[in-house]
Amino acid sequence: MSRPPPPDDERQPRHPDRLDTVDVQRKRSGRARPPPGRGLEALVDPTWAKERAVVVGALPAHVEAVFAESWPPRGPEDVKIARVHPALVAQLKSALVVGDRIRVAQLPSGQLVAVDCAERQTTLARPAVEREKTPQPLVANASDLWIVVSLVRPPLRPGLVDRFLVAAAAGGLKPRLLATKTDLAAEPEAVAWLALYERLGFDVLRTSVVTGAGLQDLRTRLAGAFSVLVGQSGVGKSSVIRAILPERPIAVAELSQATGKGRHTTTVTRTYALPEGGAVVDTPGLRELGLWGAERAHLNRAFPDVAALATGCRFDDCRHGREPGCAVHGSPELPVERLQSWRKLSTEIDERLRPGFGKPGGPGGR
Repeated sequence: MSRPPPPDDERQPRHPDRLDTVDVQRKRSGRARPPPGRGLEALVDPTWAKERAVVVGALPAHVEAVFAESWPPRGPEDVKIARVHPALVAQLKSALVVGDRIRVAQLPSGQLVAVDCAERQTTLARPAVEREKTPQPLVANASDLWIVVSLVRPPLRPGLVDRFLVAAAAGGLKPRLLATKTDLAAEPEAVAWLALYERLGFDVLRTSVVTGAGLQDLRTRLAGAFSVLVGQSGVGKSSVIRAILPERPIAVAELSQATGKGRHTTTVTRTYALPEGGAVVDTPGLRELGLWGAERAHLNRAFPDVAALATGCRFDDCRHGREPGCAVHGSPELPVERLQSWRKLSTEIDERLRPGFGKPGGPGGR
């Protein structure tokens, strides 16, 4: 009895221009071909996940979006969809992500196929959910990481901001803070934390989509850069992008009245081209972020205040607990919450750097 042919994704062609592929735009599981979309606003239907499809930007080709939970109800024209060569997936050891610079081959049928990917210069990543010793890249080749926080609701979480600062340092991105909703009565604690980050030397910009305050400054700082917006749901990432790109159909949602928490308006990482040049990436809300690739030097860049005080510690490997001669613990110059955040992230980094991490029976093992 002859064996059935292997699935499309398991076929290994000798040359990419002879890839025996299924047209990614045909009907799947009884679902009709999605409506057309254009360039930087396009998403990909979730039923194409098995097809490993990505949206391709203008040459030099780059990934603008990957498959989402749903296709937007309306979209512009001329979207370019490319399948991803199975050999490329194996080479990268991860899926393509927004910002990846790829080489695309075109089949005689007209189908585009991503066959190569340039080395990533920067990466915003976290540990994979199922395999903590494997990275899950979120965005590649971005220059700036804008950490979006609200001065009202949802409340500013300095611990989450600190995680983003460490992740930016580990991934090679420049961290910046973007405060929203300045037209409302701000929470004093949020104002105090924002002022602290500013004193530490981090770039902080205050904005309001209602009054327009700070938006022109934001446009200037985004121009020519490839920037990523991250933060909790409800802090106003999509609202800010809609305010600087009013002609784009960008959905936003209200906070939950019951919990005061944000709702996931953005369900997929997606890119928007800017008229001044460059692009900005909107990401789904993140309530937590595991650290990937972070080391002690990255922690010091996120905590320059702790690093400065630590120069007075008796021991170079001081953990700033109750070690003798510690210049950090109990210092009146350092808020208690700030030291607690440092300790939590330091412990997580040390655990991930420990030999055997992620193995059964080892630290982080399952």
